[in-house]
Amino acid sequence: MKSLRQFREDQVRELENGLKVLKKHDYNTIDNLMQKISKKHDITGKKLHNDFKEKHGKTPDSWIKEETEESVSIKKQIQELSAKLAEISRNMND
Repeated sequence: MKSLRQFREDQVRELENGLKVLKKHDYNTIDNLMQKISKKHDITGKKLHNDFKEKHGKTPDSWIKEETEESVSIKKQIQELSAKLAEISRNMND
């Protein structure tokens, strides 16, 4: 049988995953996702919000904003490195 902590982790993980696949991260979209997850787990939206904040130290909207910015930054770094490698490769072939 799952412990209470495992149930909380499950619903927080479900919220994390849901946030990552949302096309928009505005208040209403996040709120709708949280309401669906809360209803599924028979908890309040406030409880889900508090569990998420306890785990991450920030609200779901702040967390996904940082996750998205970090992802964009990593993609940009990969593109820059790819361009440098292509330039090095061209210079070696000259």
